[in-house]
Amino acid sequence: AEQTVRRAIDIQTLLPDADGTGHDAELAESHLVLSACHNGLQQHEDAVESALQAVILYTPLARENPDTGLPGLARSLRQVASMQYALERNDEALKSLEESFSIYTLLEERGAGDYRPEIGACLETLSLFQNGVGRYEDSVRSIVDAVARYRVLTEENPQAFRPVLTDLLLRLGLRHIT
Repeated sequence: AEQTVRRAIDIQTLLPDADGTGHDAELAESHLVLSACHNGLQQHEDAVESALQAVILYTPLARENPDTGLPGLARSLRQVASMQYALERNDEALKSLEESFSIYTLLEERGAGDYRPEIGACLETLSLFQNGVGRYEDSVRSIVDAVARYRVLTEENPQAFRPVLTDLLLRLGLRHIT
């Protein structure tokens, strides 16, 4: 799969953006797929580099057209954070994830779409990362905020969000007894 994605990226890189409708966004998405392939092969350094390529490609797109570029940038930063955390680059991972969270929050505030699930997932992961670097109070605040958000989402779609809410409540309970 990795070789197939690499070939697709090579081809995409050679193709001109004839109509100006998102060549870089498509290339960035291919880099995110390659990052996931590397991660699946436990090649975390390569996974970080591929995800960072997506960040590099999405950054100017986010400036030019925030409503379409920012979601890709936030998603890419979140993937970078996960790969950095796998490499035990906890401070870098936390910074990348906080940036992703900020972008999703901005998008939600601007009414650019429904990013509540992404914000909840970022808060859930932030809690884990903060706990990992010894920021226990911040970790509890993040998980409490994630629980509040997932309660609302669960009311709207119990089948999709109840398992996440249950897991968060269990983790919150564990944090209070340890």
